[in-house]
Amino acid sequence: MKYDEFTLVINQVAQYDEIRATWNQADGGRKPERADLRLAPHERDITRYLIGLLRYGKLEGDEEGLRLLGESLYRALFPEHIDRLFREAVDAVRRQQYNGQEDKRLRVLIEVESSYYQVANWPLEFLRCTAEGGYWLATAKDLLTLSRRLIFPGQKVEGLQHYSPPLRVLVVVSKPRGESGVMTTVIEDIAKWAAKDPALEVKLLGRLEERELVTGMNYLNELATFGNISREIIEFKPHVLHFIGHGKTEKYHGCLGLVNSYTEKVEWCSASDFLQLLTASPLRLVVLQACESAMDTTGSGFMSLAAYLVQRNIPAVVAMQFEIRNIHATDFASGFYAELARGVDVDVAVQTGRWNISFPGGGRWQERHFGTPVLFVINAQGIISPVSPGSSHRQPRGHRRESGRAQKPVVQPNQASDDRAKRLKWLEEEAQEAEKRGNLRDAETFRRRISDLSGAKEVKVIDDGDDLANRSRQVQKSSTGRLIKRSI
Repeated sequence: MKYDEFTLVINQVAQYDEIRATWNQADGGRKPERADLRLAPHERDITRYLIGLLRYGKLEGDEEGLRLLGESLYRALFPEHIDRLFREAVDAVRRQQYNGQEDKRLRVLIEVESSYYQVANWPLEFLRCTAEGGYWLATAKDLLTLSRRLIFPGQKVEGLQHYSPPLRVLVVVSKPRGESGVMTTVIEDIAKWAAKDPALEVKLLGRLEERELVTGMNYLNELATFGNISREIIEFKPHVLHFIGHGKTEKYHGCLGLVNSYTEKVEWCSASDFLQLLTASPLRLVVLQACESAMDTTGSGFMSLAAYLVQRNIPAVVAMQFEIRNIHATDFASGFYAELARGVDVDVAVQTGRWNISFPGGGRWQERHFGTPVLFVINAQGIISPVSPGSSHRQPRGHRRESGRAQKPVVQPNQASDDRAKRLKWLEEEAQEAEKRGNLRDAETFRRRISDLSGAKEVKVIDDGDDLANRSRQVQKSSTGRLIKRSI
């Protein structure tokens, strides 16, 4: 894949907030532009108000409110001259795609000084360009990629090597006693891809409930303690660490909720201690994922921890800035890991994952989930070399690694029928629970999965004959648009 790069640098110069944009073209061309970050008082107040609504989940189902937020952020960071340069860069990439360079993309990188908290904490993944009817930068997957980079004094960006397949992923599920449940539908789907993709090798560490079936990865039914995670990082040497659980902010840095080996209750792991875990592995990417029932501080904790890890030269970190529903996390992971396993760059994989959240079923730009995954990068280069067609790098089940730990399957073939029945029962329970909560779109998705798994041609959706979209609007009717108009 070939890139033009559009870099937006935001920092403070003397008393002013400065924006510098540079369009670096693949053929060596370079065009710079600069402007001041200035918002009229009423627009600044509206932007802050909308950001507050977004963080507290008050824009769910409010497409108008999300659009107003995205366009306000865009006007702030892409004022007139920079907007013109950006549109020129986008048009150039489109022309090249039209002329046969279908793999051409515009890599959009937003760099913010680490000390400039005002903009660094903005939900930049909701930027919406108003050109050609408008589009969200975070989901325009066939046109561009969007990622962040925090600027730290003296930090160097170095080239990275590609590893030979398979891509090794360690999934850690932390479920301390007394904490609310952790999502696992995403784990099952990762297992499914691992089972059929020779370029993907996945190991799972964590205690799962009986109904949470994992049939395609190496499963260690052990607590997510500091010691167990450390051992697996040393022995398995993962390229990717995917953490699912809780987080919080403590003393200005993020912490992860691990499991105490004695009490099995939550044990908060500091950012510096977590970094020590990662030094024994060729780790290239960390994914920090909040569960659907995560505490309110988890998103900010993950974002803070992500910034800390990037500062300490972890090449790329994906952090969920809000809690995310099980169904949307699965949508993200399906596109994300499929792309990583093909050897594409990390920012392309994240963009595909965001698109997967917004695309299935339509209407997903009415919810904040598509902008929840945030990519922080030092270097967005791909992790493994592309897999040639027909090649297989998967080690046979039961193969013993150099560490001496056997790679063991979780479920034997003669258990497949029982597993399928349990999965169908669980999906039906989730669908009924979603309907009780009024989440009809999620209920429909669960029932589609029931249909796919059972092989039935038709599955009844409890809808009383009403159109799903109309029912959803009745369940959750937003008045944000009217509030904004009154505030103006």
